[in-house]
Amino acid sequence: MNIQLTAAIILPVVASITIAWYYTQGGGSNIEISLQSRLICWNDYTSENNKELTCRPDCQRGYFSLPGMSSCHPLLSCADMKEVDIVEPLGGGAVKMVYLAHWKGYKIVVNTLATDFHTEDFEHGLEMVRKFQQSSHVIQLIGSCGYSFLTEYHQFGSLENLSNLLGTEKLAPYNTLAFRFKLCINYVNILEFLHSSQHGARIMCDSNDLRKTLNQYLLTSGLRIVVNDLDALPEVDKSAGKNIKCGHVELFGDFVAPEQLWPFDDREFNDIEMPGYDEKTDIWKIPKVCAHFLGDALDVSVLSFHLFKIHKQCQSVDPSQRPTAKEVVDEYQRVWKLFELEDEQSHFIC
Repeated sequence: MNIQLTAAIILPVVASITIAWYYTQGGGSNIEISLQSRLICWNDYTSENNKELTCRPDCQRGYFSLPGMSSCHPLLSCADMKEVDIVEPLGGGAVKMVYLAHWKGYKIVVNTLATDFHTEDFEHGLEMVRKFQQSSHVIQLIGSCGYSFLTEYHQFGSLENLSNLLGTEKLAPYNTLAFRFKLCINYVNILEFLHSSQHGARIMCDSNDLRKTLNQYLLTSGLRIVVNDLDALPEVDKSAGKNIKCGHVELFGDFVAPEQLWPFDDREFNDIEMPGYDEKTDIWKIPKVCAHFLGDALDVSVLSFHLFKIHKQCQSVDPSQRPTAKEVVDEYQRVWKLFELEDEQSHFIC
């Protein structure tokens, strides 16, 4: 097999940086001054020279930092809102409206409640963002005030823009099978994190079709995926026999899992009679999301052959026969290493 996988991507790393200064005069001894600071660093693909190393401080809960900041800042509150200037709308949906804004020269995002009817969903989304702030998989919270909260701005936008982004001159060099497959791994890593979190097994319910699913995630300047929209993230508690339902209306189509469809042909949909389900609905959707990421990249058919077995298991009609997100990640990593070992030209910096 002669497949060339190339990727020059540095995923964010938390580094303990030591700065040392040595001074020697005559026969004097060396003097060393050491300063340690935890930083999150990555190659910034939005920079002018493409891949400029960018860092920001790694902050504890209750604080945030943005690229270029030298220290962490307490989360913004209502008293800070006078320093936030709305620039333009970025989009929105039933639950919230989203705006680009400026704060002290930094671009940020303002999320505001769209209608009172969805207050509960909005509050749930903010609660989830707050709970998951220590994870690099989740959008960074910058502050909140009433029915508005502020988050980090990511120029590349949602994953729905992926094909267009990879068609630009700046990102065309990364339109490779390796990068696209890395997105598959990144995506399933997020599902694994949500399914096994300390806040319970959480299910991505805003995923009834491919477009809706892609819009829940953003692509960072370091070409990583973060989950951005957590308005519909119910908890499954198997020990208590608690399953979930994604909404109260009938679902259709083959993107959603079979158990999400109304199972009774002899009568009309009734939400009360609709059976619940668990996190295996997210697993069902993995093959189609990954296929979208892979697109028509060179040699995708060869890679798809290696993924056929795990993807077939993901789409088992019986949810109990589907693998866990961790098992999918493990298999993806195995295939990744297989391709790497078979091609010495592969170059991955992680």
